[in-house]
Amino acid sequence: MAKTTIGLFDDPTQARAVVEDLENSQFDRSKISLVANDSGNIGTGTDTSASAGASAEQGAGVIARGMTGLLDDITPLTAPGVGPVVAAGPFAAMLTSDHASGDLVAALTRMGVPEGDAHFYAEGVRRGGTIIADSDLNDDAAEQAADIMYRHSVVDIGRRGERYQQAGFTGFNRQAQPFTSDQIARERAASAQAQETVAIPVVEEELQVGKRQVQSGGARVYTHVSEQPVSEQVQLREEHVTVDRRPVSRPATEADMAAFREGTIEVPETAEEAVVSKQARVVEEVVVSKEATERAETVQGTVRRTDVDVQPMAGGPTAAAAGRDVTRELDEEEDVSADRGTASTRPAS
Repeated sequence: MAKTTIGLFDDPTQARAVVEDLENSQFDRSKISLVANDSGNIGTGTDTSASAGASAEQGAGVIARGMTGLLDDITPLTAPGVGPVVAAGPFAAMLTSDHASGDLVAALTRMGVPEGDAHFYAEGVRRGGTIIADSDLNDDAAEQAADIMYRHSVVDIGRRGERYQQAGFTGFNRQAQPFTSDQIARERAASAQAQETVAIPVVEEELQVGKRQVQSGGARVYTHVSEQPVSEQVQLREEHVTVDRRPVSRPATEADMAAFREGTIEVPETAEEAVVSKQARVVEEVVVSKEATERAETVQGTVRRTDVDVQPMAGGPTAAAAGRDVTRELDEEEDVSADRGTASTRPAS
């Protein structure tokens, strides 16, 4: 998944240094975005006098002049609630699209920034800040871009937002009056005095092993009915009527005379026939059952933890003098914290 690394900078020179480092690290300049407060109107070219230049140093308009050789197509715009801004790269295209129409919050959310953070970034630009973003990055490039922003004191947008809210900020106001150069200078001084630092957690993974049931085999029992011929022998009895005429000569008796009249004598014949019936009987049972056994299995894996090397910079305190460890964790999906801020790496929308 392509990612976008984005950061807010109070000082225009820091923003310029970030862009220079990104270019020197072979990042595609066409994917680098910038949007800066242009309170001195340097971006529009309407006033190039020495006094106007000095005023613009307090704003971010000097970015347009200082980065002409670093970024292509620097565009002067008017952003609702901010006033004059200069923009370059994909961010400039988003600001000029029908979806944003100069709306910083709308453009930021389209880049994948959560709406809550987008309000803080937009307010940061209103107060004289500069946003640098590098888009369409793979995981390694996003982490490298975050490292570069970290080195140049990127603003911790979470802590900056808390400071805004403590002063009554409830969300970016698109109807607000733009900051003047004097207001921007005071805002930068207040930010420097706030010393927005952040503790960077050391993350260590733990291996957790559970169990789940999976089908490993079994038996399927089919039943079907078959037919086979059978035979049984049975003795059947039949009756047959026989008529035998015998000549006799004797005097008729009273019984003979009683039968001496017309009549009919019926003698029925009977016969037995086979009657077949069937009775079902259980002759066998097939019993299917399961037997459970247990076995031990060794599960192997790898876990990660953050290891941090602290190297003192020239003119700064040594690690021993600092008296504590400084830790840092970079994650493509999370905010990357710095001593004075965080560079956020987020999936591109």
